[in-house]
Amino acid sequence: LCGLELRHDRVVPSAQAVRVLAFMDLLPDLDVLMPVIQGLRLDPRFDLQVCVTEWLVSESPRVLRQLTSNGVTPILVSRQEVLKGVTPHLSFDTVLTAVESNALAHRVSFSLAKRAEALGKKCFTFQHGLENIGLTYFEAQPEGPERVQFASSRIFIWGKVEDLPAQVAPDIRERC
Repeated sequence: LCGLELRHDRVVPSAQAVRVLAFMDLLPDLDVLMPVIQGLRLDPRFDLQVCVTEWLVSESPRVLRQLTSNGVTPILVSRQEVLKGVTPHLSFDTVLTAVESNALAHRVSFSLAKRAEALGKKCFTFQHGLENIGLTYFEAQPEGPERVQFASSRIFIWGKVEDLPAQVAPDIRERC
């Protein structure tokens, strides 16, 4: 994220703040992104907005409680509208997701990241945990062009890139 600033060793005035959209759709997303959200909120170099799917809020009321107790009022969107490319409006410089891939479970965040990258926005995603399809396990992954793909330009992982399994595709490895 520091690479998006004009200079990472000085505070950028708020008028030039990097506009960040943090997007959540799955149950573990809050625990992965909350520390990042808290850090970005305290840093004047970033203008943060959080977007959460209505599905996630209905599945886990804790998400909305924890966000609001930390001073965050999220944008609520439907999964269907994200998949259709209708919401959220991408007036941001960068998009953060807790996990995205073309795997069925990650498809909503993947759709958003793919749309944002196509518009020239930088997207960052996190490996949800120690296991993530396409990064650390491949049992259910098809080969060839149907393999698990990621739309984000950067993928934050828990370990070192050189420790990723040999099966990780070279284009994915480069973004980790």
